[in-house]
Amino acid sequence: MLKVYSKTDIGKVRNSNQDYLISGNFEDGSVWAVVCDGMGGANGGNIASEIAARVISSRLCESYNSDMNADEIEDMFSCAISEANSVVYYYACKNPDLLGMGTTVVAAIVKDKKIFVSHVGDSRAYIINKKEIKQLTHDHSVVQVLIDQGKITQEEAKKDPRKSIITRAVGVTDEVYDDFCECDLKNTDCILICSDGLSNYVEEQCMISELFSNLNDDPAQKLVEIANENGGGDNISVVIICRDKQN
Repeated sequence: MLKVYSKTDIGKVRNSNQDYLISGNFEDGSVWAVVCDGMGGANGGNIASEIAARVISSRLCESYNSDMNADEIEDMFSCAISEANSVVYYYACKNPDLLGMGTTVVAAIVKDKKIFVSHVGDSRAYIINKKEIKQLTHDHSVVQVLIDQGKITQEEAKKDPRKSIITRAVGVTDEVYDDFCECDLKNTDCILICSDGLSNYVEEQCMISELFSNLNDDPAQKLVEIANENGGGDNISVVIICRDKQN
């Protein structure tokens, strides 16, 4: 049995929460989750993230069936994200006050002993166990490009003033392309899906220790508290998916 913990928080600095998250269960016991981090001003970011999360989650619930293979799940994600992009872009074009709004997205399905993930932007998905943490997503951001080119290190990226600039977002242009991956899971693995309000303020080693020391409580709430203790400079959203320890 899969357990889901989720929490979104305004943080300590922002005037509004532009993140939006939704999660749920399919009839076969699989779990899905969508996390979006909006951009484009308080109103625009709020609208973009909520529209995208609702459109994507709705399409997943309408389209998913337990017999789907990886290719079919990838196509389902791409269609859902493309539709969300079209809706957000349409609203932005119709309202000058919303022009340029957009959002990141991470959409994930945990099915049997696999996870399937599609993403756009710099929100992330991780696999975590007691020994290690593995980032499944690859940031669509300026600093990630510089890291890939060998121009800056991971440590330098943490302090780079351009770290919030993303190179791909849902709703900014009339088309968007998501990246997809699938990965095998062990019974002891947990999934962490988050906006950069968490990943920029909580070290990976801390994610491991807190996740596995608080499974009887609410690890999502605990990670949000740590991000706020470390500055809380952005909105914070967390979804954690793990197997019940009794199973």
